[in-house]
Amino acid sequence: MAKVGRNTQGVTLIRLPDDEKLVGLVQLDAMETDGEDSDADASDATPPPADA
Repeated sequence: MAKVGRNTQGVTLIRLPDDEKLVGLVQLDAMETDGEDSDADASDATPPPADA
């Protein structure tokens, strides 16, 4: 008889190269939209800080 693991799926948020680490994560509330698919609001996003 074969050993069986959990029968579930997870969600991968981000894949990083071996030489990088995730140092923070923020949950954002869902934005209400008027039904149009647009990237216009993407320009309002704050870019991540530059490496020091």
